[in-house]
Amino acid sequence: MSIIVGLIILGLVFIFFEVIVAGILLGILGAGAMIAASVLAFQSYGMMPAFGVFMVSLVAVVIMLVIELKWLPKTKIGKRMFLETSVDAQSTETLGTDSLIGKTGETQTTLAPSGRVVIEGKEFEGFSQDGLINKGEAIKVVGRDNFRIIVKKA
Repeated sequence: MSIIVGLIILGLVFIFFEVIVAGILLGILGAGAMIAASVLAFQSYGMMPAFGVFMVSLVAVVIMLVIELKWLPKTKIGKRMFLETSVDAQSTETLGTDSLIGKTGETQTTLAPSGRVVIEGKEFEGFSQDGLINKGEAIKVVGRDNFRIIVKKA
């Protein structure tokens, strides 16, 4: 009987840490320990005790997960483990709009044929239609692509 209780406790520990540590391995090990406890109960005591062990394990997991996900983030230790902030920024920079077409600017890096350009004080990814344009040369915007603006020498 002590092996069955030990397997249930081991399964609960594995599932507890599964929520904290990313991955699925600890959850699988925890579920496996609880299934092993049910199998041992079946072999030693029969069907009804094995079903009881399985149900007790299932209820224990549900209670533990509710406690872990509801109360743990509010504790001092939980605040260090759980992410409370979110990222509101975008992964891509603001793209030039069609209103930039016809404006002039300057290359911030050498365009060979891509590089950085400054137009109206803002920095953009530029693509040169004329091929190589050296750093510091004047450019004019002639179009816009998905993530860059298309420029030529002014």
